[in-house]
Order: sequence, then structure tokens, then C-alpha cells
Amino acid sequence: MLSEKEKYHQSIALEFKNKIDRLGFFLPFENGTIYHKFRSGVEEGLPINDIKDILKELFTKEVGKNGMWDIFVTSLLEEDPNEYMRANIQNSNGNTDESQNRLKNRRNILTHYFTNNDLNIDKIIYLYNKIRTLTPRNVQNYPEGNYREYLLIEHLRKILPSTVEVGTGFIIDENYHTTNQIDIIVYDANIAPLFRSGDLVVVVPKSVFGIIEVKTTHYPNKLNEELKKANQNFELIKKSIGNENRTEIFNGIFYFKSSLTVKNIEDSCKTVQVLREFEEESFVANHIAFGDSVFVRKNYSSFSFYDMKEGNLAFAYFFSNLIDIIMRKKNLTNEALSKFIFPIDGDGGKEGRKII
Repeated sequence: MLSEKEKYHQSIALEFKNKIDRLGFFLPFENGTIYHKFRSGVEEGLPINDIKDILKELFTKEVGKNGMWDIFVTSLLEEDPNEYMRANIQNSNGNTDESQNRLKNRRNILTHYFTNNDLNIDKIIYLYNKIRTLTPRNVQNYPEGNYREYLLIEHLRKILPSTVEVGTGFIIDENYHTTNQIDIIVYDANIAPLFRSGDLVVVVPKSVFGIIEVKTTHYPNKLNEELKKANQNFELIKKSIGNENRTEIFNGIFYFKSSLTVKNIEDSCKTVQVLREFEEESFVANHIAFGDSVFVRKNYSSFSFYDMKEGNLAFAYFFSNLIDIIMRKKNLTNEALSKFIFPIDGDGGKEGRKII
């Protein structure tokens, strides 16, 4: 049974879930949508037939349900739109058989197009782009991933001190070396940013408390690249500040969703293997939330995995470690704060939930 404090920290995961559910009514928050499957398939070089199947699923789900099949076929076959509209008007006046025959022929042609042995990736992408032009504007034009970051930025601004700022952007050192764009930068408000426009910032390494990469869903085959990106950004910060401040800097990856389980971890699944390969890296990510159920922290030279499913406490530990690092860097740690920001009391705290 959860303690009252654990229930309080569980509310963080519940709050995110509620917001995701509400946002999902308007926008495709889930990065496991068919659109994402298609893009991943192309990037990873899936067999052409697999990508073709994803596209067929995409068309059925995103276009067919909105009554846009005929519009798509018309566009594909480059028929005269005016003639097509006239046929629809004629159909509304009672000439049903002719319109149904036209529709049947178009479907047969499109089916042949999908099953043609000459179908190649260029045709696949052409079809994909055609479908994209028919989807609702709020889906196709909304900046990919931005709303995930906004949810996290909003939460961080609520829980962090007013002397700490949160934004998205870049870090540049004294030699004009610049990071890749970072999803979330947590930095000292007392050190002026070099540039700020809304949430977009450019800051110097010395002002940085932490950086976070935000992902909707954890895919094991993408973890290697995600770690490399986080490491490259972290390396610039650490090399720039040198030994000025030995306090840890937070380098996190936050996955809203993950299918990682205790059994997967105990069986040394691909995710565990990839992380083990990065253990000797000097600038590796040091805090990872795999959904709300698994929290990973790099302790000295190795990664430790914690089962946080009871109480959904992985998010809470991710944020509490960030707060702890900020407070220690500002020399503001105290026993009362430490007691409240970490969810689990007794039985060794989170160490009682350690998997490996």
C-alpha cells in the first residue's frame, strides 16, 4: 500500500496522463501513430512491403474514416476535379449506379497501385505525402514534438525556484562551439541568456543546471542514437566548465511511455545492453525515466535500474533528482527539503526498489 507521501508523488504521473488524454482528443500525441511508424520505417530501411502495409493502414485509418478516399483517388489519377464534382452533383440528383461504378473502378485501380511489383520507396513517399495533404491542418502543421516539451516545461516551471529558468534551444561555449538543439534547458536566471525569444534561448555552459531530451515513446532500436545526442550536448557543457564546479549536472532523457518491464531488465534486454555499452562514457546521460514505471540513474560508473511501477513514481524521481542537483549547486540543500522531494521513505528508499 502506498504511503501518503507516495500518493502525493504519484499525482505527478496522473497529472501528465490526464493532460495527454485531453490533448490527444485534438492532436496525435502518441508518437506510436501510423505516421510515426511510416517515418521510422523509411528511416530504418524496412522492407518495401512492410512500409507498403503501414501506408495502407495509414490510408484506411486517417483518410478512409474521414470520407476522403474518393478525393485521394481523384488526386492520384489526376482526374479533372470539376468533372468529379459534377459527378457527385449528378449522384445527388439520383444517378446512383453510375457514381458507384466510377467509385468501384477507382478503388480497383488504387488497389492495383498498392500491389504493383514495381512499387518503390519514391512512390511510397509520394502516396504518403498525398495522404498528409488530406489530414486535418492541426495535425500536419503542428510542430512535431513541441507539445510534449511544453507539458514538461510547464511542470518544471511550477516546481523549480524562481531563480531557475526553463527553455528550449542551444548552448554555446567561449569558442563558439554550439550544441544541437536541446529539448529542455534548465539554467540559472541570474546569468543572462545570450538570446531569448519566448521559450527559445541560447545560453552559456556555466549557467546550465541540466538538459533534458523529451520523447513520447521508448523504442529500444532508437536508444543508441538518443544517447549519443544527449552525450554530445553534455560533453560541450562539461568541457567548457572544466573543474569550476564539481557538482553534478543533470543530463536526462524523459520518455512519456515505455514498455520496459522488470522481467525485460532482469533478462538483460536490448535497452539494458545499450546502456551497459555507454557506462564507460564520460558524458553519458545520468537520469532516465522510461515511462512512469522504470527509473534509471547512473551511479558512479554503472547504471542502476529501479522498479517504480507501484505508485508510478519514475517521473517523481526524475524531477526530484533534478531539484536536488539544482539545490546542491546553489548550496541550498537542507534536511527538510530532501525529506519531502524524494517519494519513498523507509526500507532503503528507492534502493529497496532496485532491480539491477
